Amino acid sequence: MLSPGTTYAAYFVYQLQGCRFGFARTPIEFRVSWEHSRVEAIWHGVVLDPSTVSPRARYRGDGWMEVEMGEFFVKEGDDATVECSVREVNGTKSGLLVEGIEIRPKLDV
Repeated sequence: MLSPGTTYAAYFVYQLQGCRFGFARTPIEFRVSWEHSRVEAIWHGVVLDPSTVSPRARYRGDGWMEVEMGEFFVKEGDDATVECSVREVNGTKSGLLVEGIEIRPKLDV
């Protein structure tokens, strides 16, 4: 259950292995959609390799990295479904270990 009157963000939690390929320049695409929203969810690309100029990917204290996939606002009485999507674009990639997707209140609104 999500709290009404709260903005949430979905975070993609992952690790890149030492022997990795395809993440330095080619983005992964994310989309977060809210079932009852009138706004169409848009795919946006993010480069996951933090050694590049990707200010969106950050290290966490537990050994994993995370990047924000998108955000949504929960109104009073909403009981909609949140859909989080990830897709690979343009070419081969290897060395990605995915922990999952976390949804939590966004603190920097």
